[in-house]
Formats: sequence, structure tokens, C-alpha cells
Amino acid sequence: MLLLFGLYHLFFKARQKNSLQAQPADFRNRYNYLLKGFLINTFNPSVPLFWIGTISWVTIDVGYAGSRFYIFFAAMCLTALSADFLKVLLAHKLRRLISPALLKAMNIMLGVVLLVGGGRLIWSAWHA
Repeated sequence: MLLLFGLYHLFFKARQKNSLQAQPADFRNRYNYLLKGFLINTFNPSVPLFWIGTISWVTIDVGYAGSRFYIFFAAMCLTALSADFLKVLLAHKLRRLISPALLKAMNIMLGVVLLVGGGRLIWSAWHA
């Protein structure tokens, strides 16, 4: 599978938008983006597994209970929200640096990495 993805990224052009310029979003689109992000994270199985695992670790292994647990949980939520805001800001700043030539170079590098990784997995499985 990695080999196929690697070949795809090496030989097919990346999809390009008509314009790389940022378009001002109206409030309806912002709410749609918020709803989409919420739904994606709600139905992504790794998100609840992460939170269940973290809460289980804190309550069972570390022994947080009561106010210590709530402080930890609030700090975790604040950290996750801050990281999401930071990703949005960085994506906004990186948008002007991305060009079609850079996208093509990144696709080629990704294709090579996937091909090498897939080949290494096949090699190690074959000679194990």
C-alpha cells in the first residue's frame, strides 16, 4: 500500500486551487467550519480513545481525584485548544509561502519517503 501511495505521489500532479490567495470568510462559513471540525473530531475514534486513556491514566496511575482531577482536565482542554489556535495561526502564515513548485517538490519527497518505507517493510518481512 505504501508503495502504491509513493508511486501516486511521484507520478501524479498535486491538485491545485485556482488561487492561493486567502478569501475573506463570511460568518456562515465560519460556523460551517466549526461544525465540520466538531463532527470530524466527534466521529474520529482516536480522539475519544486519547481522552479515555489520558483520564484513566490520571485517575488510576497518578491518583488524581476531586479538584486535582478537574484542574488537570481543564489544563488539558486549555492546552488542546491553544494548540489548535496555534495550528490555525501557523497555517495562515505558511499559506503565502506555498507555491505550485513547492507543492510539487513536497509531493516528490513524500513519494520517495513512502516508496523507501514500503520497500523497507517488504524487505524486512521477506528476510525476517
